Amino acid sequence: MKKALVVVVLGAAVVVAGVLIYKYYEAAVNRRPAKAVTKTVVVPSGYTTAEIATLLAGEGIIADATPFVWHCRLNGLDGKLQAGEYELSSDDGIPAIAAKLAAGRVHVVRFTVPEGYDKKKTARVVAAAGICSAEEFLEASGRGDAEGRVATRDLEGYLFGDTYEVAANAGADDVVAAMLERFFEVMGPEELARARKLDRPLEEIVTLASIVEREARLAEERPLVAAVFYNRLARGMRLESCATVIYALGRDVRRLTVQDLKVDSAYNTYIRAGLPPGPICSPGRESLMAALYPAETGYLFFVSNGDGSHTFSKTLSGHLAARAEKNKKGGKR
Repeated sequence: MKKALVVVVLGAAVVVAGVLIYKYYEAAVNRRPAKAVTKTVVVPSGYTTAEIATLLAGEGIIADATPFVWHCRLNGLDGKLQAGEYELSSDDGIPAIAAKLAAGRVHVVRFTVPEGYDKKKTARVVAAAGICSAEEFLEASGRGDAEGRVATRDLEGYLFGDTYEVAANAGADDVVAAMLERFFEVMGPEELARARKLDRPLEEIVTLASIVEREARLAEERPLVAAVFYNRLARGMRLESCATVIYALGRDVRRLTVQDLKVDSAYNTYIRAGLPPGPICSPGRESLMAALYPAETGYLFFVSNGDGSHTFSKTLSGHLAARAEKNKKGGKR
C-alpha cells in the first residue's frame, strides 16, 4: 500500500514538474523584448542555431537566446536555419522567426526594368535598387550565359524587361541570371522551334526584335514593322533604322541630323547592309513575337506620323508621298 502511494505521489510530482517546465518553456519562448524593433538582419553562412540565437538576441529581435535554441531543437529546426538577409520583427515571436529562417524567406528587393531598355539603362535601374553598382551589372552582363544558350558573351538584348524580386543579398550575377531565365521563359521551346523554321539563329531574331521594339510604339504595328525589315533584308536593301543610329551614337536624341546618319559604326544601318552585329535593346514579348511572326505584306517603307503610328508603303514613290503629307501637316519624326 505504501509503495503504491509512493508511486502515485512520485507520478504526480513528475506530472506537476512537467507542467511547470512546459509552462516555463512556453513563457520563455513567447516572451518578447521590452522594446519592439524591426530590423534587417544578415545571418552569415555556417552559423549554428546557437550562434544565430545569440545574433538575434544581440539585435533585440528575441529576448533571450536559450529559448530560441530550445524551440529549434524541440521542433526539428536545429541545423536547418538558412543564411541570408531577413527583415525580422520582435513582434513576430520566436516560433514565427525560426520558421522564417528555416524556410529561407529572405528579405527581397523589388525593381522594374521597362521593356526596350538597353543594358546601360538597365544597369542604372539595378543600381538605383541598391543591389549592385551599374559597373558591376555591366560586367556581369558581359560574362555570357552559363548554360550556353546565348552565342555571345554580351547579353545585350537578353536582359528581359519585367518586374523582379531578388534577395537583398543578391549580386549582379544573380540579377543577370534572373533576367536571362525570364527571357527564356518567353522564348520557350515553341518560339525557338519557330526561329528554326524561319532558318534564322536566335541572335538574329532578337536583334531584329530589338529594332522593332525601338521603332514601333503601337502593338498592332509591330508585325508590320518587322515585315518591312524582313522584306528589305530579302531584297538586299539597307534597313535604314534611326533606332540603330541612336544606339551607335550612344545617346538619346530627339531628331537625328544628316551628320548623325553618317556615324561610322557597325550599328549604323543607313550605311551598313544587313542586321547590326547585335541587339540594340532588350525587346519585349510583343516585339519578339513580331520578329517570329511578321505580317505577310509587301511593305518596304514606313514613316512616323508623329503620334506613335506609322504610314506604310510598298514603293518609294508611295513613301515619298507619305513623307510629303507628313511634312505638309507639320508632323515631326
